[in-house]
Formats: sequence, C-alpha cells, structure tokens
Amino acid sequence: ATAFATPAAAGTFSVSLTVTDNTGARSTANRSVTVAAAPAPPPPPAADDGGGGALGLGWLALLCVALLALRATAEQGQRRPCVRAE
Repeated sequence: ATAFATPAAAGTFSVSLTVTDNTGARSTANRSVTVAAAPAPPPPPAADDGGGGALGLGWLALLCVALLALRATAEQGQRRPCVRAE
C-alpha cells in the first residue's frame, strides 16, 4: 500500500504509520517530518529587442521614425507610403 499527504504549508508534522499483518500482529512507527516551503517561481523572461510576439524597443523606434517621416511628408503635401510594396 502507498499513502500520500500534501500539507497546505511548510512546517514540521508528526507522522504515524501502523501496520497489521494477516495474523493480527501490529506495529507502529512515529516520525517527525519537516516540509520546506516551495521554491519561488522563476522571474519573467527579460524583454528583448524585437524578437518574439511582443514589440521590443527596436520595433518601437522603427515605428516612431516611420510615423515622423509620414508626418513630415504629409505636412509638405506629399502623401507617400513609407514602405513600397513590390
């Protein structure tokens, strides 16, 4: 047989095990068990410069430059796309 117990918090607990054989003989063992606190979760991943799903600083800088260029051409009356599709 196997027994499991999951404590709700870290601490020291008393554990008692009693076994009985098929003739009715019994034996008991008592132990003290210390359970440590769960480890802290790992820190979140560091921000990168544009890879992955989130926009990084590199993409943000490129977007700002493109918007400034678009604004400058619009102020001059020349509406041109920043990126030309081929």
